[in-house]
Amino acid sequence: MPTAVFVHPHPDDEAIFTGGAMRRAADGGWRVVLVMATGGEEGTMPEWVRVDTADHRRMETAQAAAVLGVSEVHHLGLRDSGMAGSDTNRHPDSLTSSVSRAADALAEIVDRYHADALVGQDSNGIYGHPDHVAVHQITRQAAARLGTPEVLEATMDRQWLSELRADRVNRGRLDPGSWQAASLERVGVKPTADGWISESRGAPQTLLRIDLAHEWDAKQAAMAAHASQVPDAADFMGIPPGVFHRVLAHEWFLRVGSTAGSVPTAGPLEQSLGAVVVPSG
Repeated sequence: MPTAVFVHPHPDDEAIFTGGAMRRAADGGWRVVLVMATGGEEGTMPEWVRVDTADHRRMETAQAAAVLGVSEVHHLGLRDSGMAGSDTNRHPDSLTSSVSRAADALAEIVDRYHADALVGQDSNGIYGHPDHVAVHQITRQAAARLGTPEVLEATMDRQWLSELRADRVNRGRLDPGSWQAASLERVGVKPTADGWISESRGAPQTLLRIDLAHEWDAKQAAMAAHASQVPDAADFMGIPPGVFHRVLAHEWFLRVGSTAGSVPTAGPLEQSLGAVVVPSG
C-alpha cells in the first residue's frame, strides 16, 4: 500500500487546505498519515471549552482525521508560534524556534513509513503565517534528506481568488469592504510566463488543482469537527460565508522536486488525486 504523509502546522489546517485530497487518497488505496507540527495553543477558544487548548484541539483533530480516512496521526509536540511579530514566535519550544528539531522528527516519521509522497505547504506558508512557513521548511528538509519520490505543497491560486472576488463584487453579491482585495496580495501563488511563484520569488513551479465533488461532504464534516476554530466558516482569511464554500471546494498544490535541481513530473499521488495542471499563461 503506498503511503502519503501530510504535514500541517495547526489543527484545522489539514481539513481546510488538504481535506479533500486526503479523503480522495484514502479512497484510492493510499495509507494517509497526518503529522501535526504544533498543538495550536494560540488559537482563540470559545467560552464553552473547559479543557486545555492543545488537548481540545487534539481531540478535534482525531475526529476530523477519522472523517478524512487518516490511518495515523502524529504530533511533533511543538508549540504554536502565533502570528507574525508575536512574542510567542520566540518561545524556545515554538515551531519557529525549533525548525531543525522538527525536521529531524518529521524525517524519522517519513522514513518509518517509507513514504512514497510527502505533502507540505508553499514557501510563503500559503498566507505568511510563521508556522506555515516553518512547515514548508521542515518538509523540504525531510524530503531532501530522504529522497522522497514525490513532494507536493498545498497552496492557493491567487489569480482565481481575485477573479472570484471581482465577479462577486461586479454582480452585487459581495460588499467590496467585506473581503479586501489587498488581503489576497500575499495568498498562495501567482502566475508568470514561466510558471507559478509565491512571495519568496523562487523558481516558477507547476500548479495543480483538484475539484472536490464526492469529497466535499467529508471535507465539510472535517472542518465542522474543529468547532472551536471554524464555528461558522466566516473568518477564514476574511472570506465571507457566501464565498467560503466556493473557495474551499477546490484544493491547489505545487509539484515539487524532492532534491535541488530535479525536474518534477507527475507522481503516483498526483495521478491518484486526478489533479489537473493550471496554465500560467
